[in-house]
Amino acid sequence: TALQFATALLTGAELPMLAGYWAERLFTIVMTVVGFLVCSMIISQIVVVMDRINQDQSEYLEETRAIRDFMVSRGMPLRLQTKVKRYLEYQFKSRKIVHQNHEVMMKLSPFLRQEIQEHMNRSVLEHHPFFAEMEPALLSEVCTLGQSVLYAPGDI
Repeated sequence: TALQFATALLTGAELPMLAGYWAERLFTIVMTVVGFLVCSMIISQIVVVMDRINQDQSEYLEETRAIRDFMVSRGMPLRLQTKVKRYLEYQFKSRKIVHQNHEVMMKLSPFLRQEIQEHMNRSVLEHHPFFAEMEPALLSEVCTLGQSVLYAPGDI
């Protein structure tokens, strides 16, 4: 009977079964409370994620609206307005990656940050004739001075 009761409880079937023993009643109460808490936690996480997405989207819309109003009030040409709008879209899409990279770098020690920056920037700098013949120690210092700047495609 305990198996039949548990099956009826889990499937939601309307079997004329009731908990007969105190242990079955306790199990029913505990599972109901646990199920309620688990569902509440799952729903709250979904709400938090949706709120974060909505907040990012509303910030983006507010920024673009303010910049569009600024450009229209100053009589800027449509071509320039389009370029600005495309840049803002690109920035919005890639800012999370840039922000995550910055957070990761700030968690590291200064020596590790220097090594990572050197690794990321050295190959780019060595292709330029000015830096190609530079001493390794000096090139290492120059690599640490590099900063990430976000450009939209076609800006340069």
